[in-house]
Amino acid sequence: CSSDLFLASGQRYDLILDCFENRPLAALRSALKAEGRHVAAGGPVTSITAIVVGGLARLVRSWSGRQKFVSLLARGNPTDLGLLGEWLAAGMLHPIIDRRLGLGEVPRAICDLGAGRARGKIVIVPS
Repeated sequence: CSSDLFLASGQRYDLILDCFENRPLAALRSALKAEGRHVAAGGPVTSITAIVVGGLARLVRSWSGRQKFVSLLARGNPTDLGLLGEWLAAGMLHPIIDRRLGLGEVPRAICDLGAGRARGKIVIVPS
């Protein structure tokens, strides 16, 4: 199983929401349609320098064509997280859970997510 099946498929996308940011921008660029968008929403943050350099790289890529590369940064807020918890407890939010798997099935879960076979979140339950 490869987590980059969507890159290898040859299909081109309008939007790639990248929650891991572990692929080269050039590879992502080839997977986007001519006016596609790449949104980096997470990934390994090793330093403030890495954040700045990554942001500048996306900015330069956006200037050099019709495709746009942007970063989405968020800061955890205890008040907001508390409110989300209240909404969940009150039944106002309904997360879509595809299935629950044990720790030994993490590789399968990653493969299914990469292949687009998950219809919601996959929850890993410690044994």
